[in-house]
Amino acid sequence: MTDPSSDLPDALGERASGKRKKRLSRREQKARKKQRKLQEDSSTKENISSVKENGAKEQKPNKKKLKTKEKTAAESGTADESGEGNSQGPDTPVGKKDTLKAASNKDEEVSESDPKLSQNHKKDVSVKEDTPGEGKKLSKKERKALKKALKKEKQRKEKADSNNPQPAKDNSKNQTKEETSVDAWKTSPLQTDIPYVPTPLPDADDDNHRSTNNSNKKKTLGKWFPNASVVKSQRSDSDDCTILLFYQYKSPVVWPERKVAELIKYLHAVAEARPLLGGRLRVAPEGINATLSCGDAPDGTNGRTILEHFTKDLQQFDPVFHETDFKYLPAKADRHFKDLKILPVKELVFYGLQEAAAPIGETGVHLDAKDFHEMLQDTSKETVVVDVRNHYEAALGRFDGQTKLDGAAQYVDPLMRKSTDFPSWVEKAADDLKNKRVMMFCTGGVRCERASAYLKRTMGDSLDGVFQLQGGIERYLQAFPDGGHWRGSNFVFDKREAVSVSNPNGDGGVVAGKKKQQELPEGVDTNCCLCDRPWNRYVGKKKCECCGVPVLTCTTCLSKYNHQVKHHGKGAVDNEQKPRKMARCPLCVDQNITVRVDDVEYTDNGVKSKSNSDQGLAAPSVLKWGGGHASEKKERRRKKRQKARQESKDS
Repeated sequence: MTDPSSDLPDALGERASGKRKKRLSRREQKARKKQRKLQEDSSTKENISSVKENGAKEQKPNKKKLKTKEKTAAESGTADESGEGNSQGPDTPVGKKDTLKAASNKDEEVSESDPKLSQNHKKDVSVKEDTPGEGKKLSKKERKALKKALKKEKQRKEKADSNNPQPAKDNSKNQTKEETSVDAWKTSPLQTDIPYVPTPLPDADDDNHRSTNNSNKKKTLGKWFPNASVVKSQRSDSDDCTILLFYQYKSPVVWPERKVAELIKYLHAVAEARPLLGGRLRVAPEGINATLSCGDAPDGTNGRTILEHFTKDLQQFDPVFHETDFKYLPAKADRHFKDLKILPVKELVFYGLQEAAAPIGETGVHLDAKDFHEMLQDTSKETVVVDVRNHYEAALGRFDGQTKLDGAAQYVDPLMRKSTDFPSWVEKAADDLKNKRVMMFCTGGVRCERASAYLKRTMGDSLDGVFQLQGGIERYLQAFPDGGHWRGSNFVFDKREAVSVSNPNGDGGVVAGKKKQQELPEGVDTNCCLCDRPWNRYVGKKKCECCGVPVLTCTTCLSKYNHQVKHHGKGAVDNEQKPRKMARCPLCVDQNITVRVDDVEYTDNGVKSKSNSDQGLAAPSVLKWGGGHASEKKERRRKKRQKARQESKDS
């Protein structure tokens, strides 16, 4: 009988001489274990694919997988550059390999004798295709990345074999949920030549044509849009989507009320026939203003094709849409709207003007992007270029033709909080505009229509011509990919948020939660409203506390502000008992506006009517962000404040 202690000197000698192999660290062990798992998964997928191609009814055990298990069983081993470890390490028990081979033979015998066990074995293998490794559980992020990679690989193979006959699907009970979900969304190459199937027009004799509510209505949008409806958009599994921007004025004869009701009803029918549509449709007697998005359909129909079919539906309803400038823009899937809002309104852009004060038939001269670009450089006449957008939009980007050597136009920002401020600005700037050539621009062109008509009707022959950019900044950036005379970002009213020459896909509306601060591009000249650090994104729907317009708030300040408001309320003091800094827009800072919106009563169009504060100045107008979605909650707050003021007076 051998003494166990007889091996001790040899072991000590090996350690002293350094000949014994160094034990791997925990990090190295995890890395090699993960590498072996990936090899195991690749071999498993190869076996599965070979079985499907040959029509095999049984799934044999993976011998390479068993060999890998044998390697894992070793307490210490080495691996070469290819990632394959030695089959037997220095501590591997003798006969371990034979034991594994015997287990493998036993599995084969059981598989042949019991078909049910064979099917269960195949099910386990198919599940391991999506969940690699039997040891440490993968994180949620790793599982999601692996599932996406496997899905893309499968779609790539299906597209490559689209012209070949597909093997019959196995609809047995052993089919996994993952396989079922992928087959349900299996897509062929995108099809752009899908024949147009028109949506039937509404029946003019239908007595229910005046009803703007339908079975798809999910929620209301407040007292501003009592007849609005929200239709849920069907989710697309594609990685991309298409955005459609357009507007169309019905002039000189507007649609009667009956025609508007028919159009709204027809749009509901179109939404039902084309469920992938999302976005906003503002419908008025004077026309339509729309921002839409659409992803690719499961049958392979391209999102742009679906939107083109939608435009043909409109042209079928009224020939006036043959004159519409439809702007199609490629975008990522996360820019898609989750629902379609149909909003009955009085004006496409709320200026608060009557048709006689700004007739659409008397707008400025429409210039395409090239002609507009050349006029910015023309020095033969004294020219001003008027930004018809709100100031919070102009803060991110503008036309700067006058800063270039060959530039001539003088940039003018009316400093508006909302479009209803435009008539009052024209009255103040009339003397400065006399005898000058006026160029106007906005995001997509729709705001220039009413604004240029009002300017011409108000000032008449005292101007040396009124011109406007056809298609807005969107068309200009398409015509000049290098930016031309444009500087900065173009704020848009969709999920792209703001687009620029360096970022044509847009910033998006979501900031990564793990990033404390976003890396900003060079040349940012705007700052956070709370900490004054450079910042150029409107995130978190943060509003000016004095006038309600969006304000630039960095993610760090936004999280601190939300925490203070949640636990202490607005106007709370911090730990040092210092008043919290108010979030104010640049206009309110420059105009020394300090009265909060909650302390001012406004009319429905945002014009100040009465200030309830005895100290400070109130904003001349307020932007009701979101169109009155939370009107009921605001009304309760207003009544609560009135009650508190009355109680303080009585006491």
